[in-house]
Amino acid sequence: MYYYIGTLAVTIYFVTIFIFSVLLRGFAPFISSRPWVIGQILNEIELRPNSTIYSFGSGKSGFLYAIGRKYPDATLIGVEWLILPFVSSRIQVFLRRAKIKVLFKRNLREVDVKKADLIYCYLDVDLLKDLAKKFKFECRPGTKIVSNGFLVPGLEPTKVLELTENKKERFAFLLRNRMLWLPKRKRSKKENKIYFYEI
Repeated sequence: MYYYIGTLAVTIYFVTIFIFSVLLRGFAPFISSRPWVIGQILNEIELRPNSTIYSFGSGKSGFLYAIGRKYPDATLIGVEWLILPFVSSRIQVFLRRAKIKVLFKRNLREVDVKKADLIYCYLDVDLLKDLAKKFKFECRPGTKIVSNGFLVPGLEPTKVLELTENKKERFAFLLRNRMLWLPKRKRSKKENKIYFYEI
């Protein structure tokens, strides 16, 4: 019984990844944060033990896996507003038995962030515009906001990180993501700056 459920879950996972890579590639919500980018972000972040960390536009939860290794006692919550990344992430979390909670919310403003210590966002400006007001109103003083590639309207960054790409890291990334070599109809904004904020 469990064998069939596991096989079905793995099949759904790989079909979902295929859909992302071939049919829907190039749209910002379906582009994962690159590992070397996440690494540079983590070098800039210091949190207390048992922090609560949110990832908005969490995709496959790459940021949460990485920061969970650095802060194993943290509470990790991914928030996704599109069904395919949500399903993919839930399957991956289940298969890896990760302690990440993934929420599906069509309206990101419904998420309660009052206990957040850090919020990571990989969203476009339109979504960030709505969330900026929510962050200012709900978050505790000292809450850190990190936005990958996009300024958060209405918030003043405390730091802007210009990303530097290591050629070895880039080559390893391309080997892992060969489908990205194919021509794209539309490219998302390149991850070239990370914006840090504090409420």
